[in-house]
Amino acid sequence: MFKPRHIKNSIAFRKGVAKFIHYKRHLIRPDALDTIETELSALKGLEATRATPGELEEMQQSIEAQCRKAVPAGASRPHSWLGENVEVLFTAVVIALGIRAFILQPFKIPTGSMQPTLNGFIAEEIAESEEFPGFAERVRQRLWNGRTFVDVRATQDDEIVRITEQSLLIFFTTTKLHMRSGETLSVPAPMAVTLWQGGLGRLAQQRTGWNNPNTAPPAIPVREGEVLVRASIQGGDHLLVNKMAYHFRAPRRGEVFVFNTKGILGIERSESFRPEFGAQHYIKRLAGVPGDTIDIRSDGELWIDGERATGFGFERVMSMEDGYNGFIMPSNTRIPNPFALEDGNFPSLWSGERVAQPVYWALGDNQLSSLDSRYFGPVPQVNLTGPAFFVYWPLGNHFGRIR
Repeated sequence: MFKPRHIKNSIAFRKGVAKFIHYKRHLIRPDALDTIETELSALKGLEATRATPGELEEMQQSIEAQCRKAVPAGASRPHSWLGENVEVLFTAVVIALGIRAFILQPFKIPTGSMQPTLNGFIAEEIAESEEFPGFAERVRQRLWNGRTFVDVRATQDDEIVRITEQSLLIFFTTTKLHMRSGETLSVPAPMAVTLWQGGLGRLAQQRTGWNNPNTAPPAIPVREGEVLVRASIQGGDHLLVNKMAYHFRAPRRGEVFVFNTKGILGIERSESFRPEFGAQHYIKRLAGVPGDTIDIRSDGELWIDGERATGFGFERVMSMEDGYNGFIMPSNTRIPNPFALEDGNFPSLWSGERVAQPVYWALGDNQLSSLDSRYFGPVPQVNLTGPAFFVYWPLGNHFGRIR
């Protein structure tokens, strides 16, 4: 910091020439390269002797001239505007993928298993007689709550012969209604939300008698102009997961965490498992660490190792206020449970001592609608992704640190 400005400028000049040599070495003639490197050494020597600005500038001009002559004419062309921008874009993509793979990963919550702590998709039917909000209000709700207003109608007398779900870049999930005529209508929500919250499932029940959520509905006849889905649809919370955390610390009881379902047999052998989608990521609250004994009591409380669970998240669920329902014993009407007793009922205690490898117990805050360790058992340590720590979209609701 105490060097004169002309010495600092000379050092910066030498670094620039070094970069030039690094990028153009394959084009520079060997004799020219030797000359440039010799003059660079001489320039460095002048800097050490505290040469005058004029002496340094004269040497720099000589080196610059040698660099201009070092590359044969026509061997190097200036970068085009397109090429430079593609290079910048490629670098940004590589950096973003690196961050996503090793440091922070964004997720979007599709289900309501963590409500009201975190929102999944929420759809509310809007009667045909009810007007949608004005343009300004719709824009505000989109920005603040992530809510869109959907009015999907049949364009002609037709049949819905197939319903599929598509996901783009993790964040955009749509339901496709495939008509017998070949037309395809889109609903910006997962299939389950479209059927059971958006009103399409009720239409299927009325027209076909279908009422099995684990099977696709049969062909649904529709009439021209008929409402298929008319609702406000609020997308799930977008959050960031710290993928580095568990490399430096152990998972903590009570935190919200994300894990991969690959190899969890209680999920892969269930009726609701869809092999075409492969393994999924689930988000739950970490209720038990290796060795814990979990006890869900009939009064809605969670006990761990013989003591009432403590911590902000557990206390909020057990309060049974503001949308929380307490902790609930599972029903044998769901998927097969590896801890079911011979009579088909479930024990109130699950012990971490039953397995040799480190495992964790995952419980959703919305116990009335959460597929969690009550049904599929423990989550192996290898499946853990990291703690969820920040909601960045939408700007209202749960924006900020996750607790």
